[in-house]
Amino acid sequence: MAHRASEGSRQAAYTLDEAAHIRQAICGRGSLVGCPRCGEVLRHTVGTDGLQTVWLLRCEACDRSVVIRDTPAAMAAR
Repeated sequence: MAHRASEGSRQAAYTLDEAAHIRQAICGRGSLVGCPRCGEVLRHTVGTDGLQTVWLLRCEACDRSVVIRDTPAAMAAR
């Protein structure tokens, strides 16, 4: 799910294609992921809601963010 840029920012949100690219990168290798717009490493926070792993990834340079959720079964299938 892509999120809007923060209030007052003139930057657009990540496109669905960009969000899908970020999701594939973070779920596929779980390592540092670069922003698809500027290449800066995305700052991330990882947690769980008990059923899914949840990542909040944010680009400090672009002021964009995205939330990625994935289930352990889906991750294991990769």
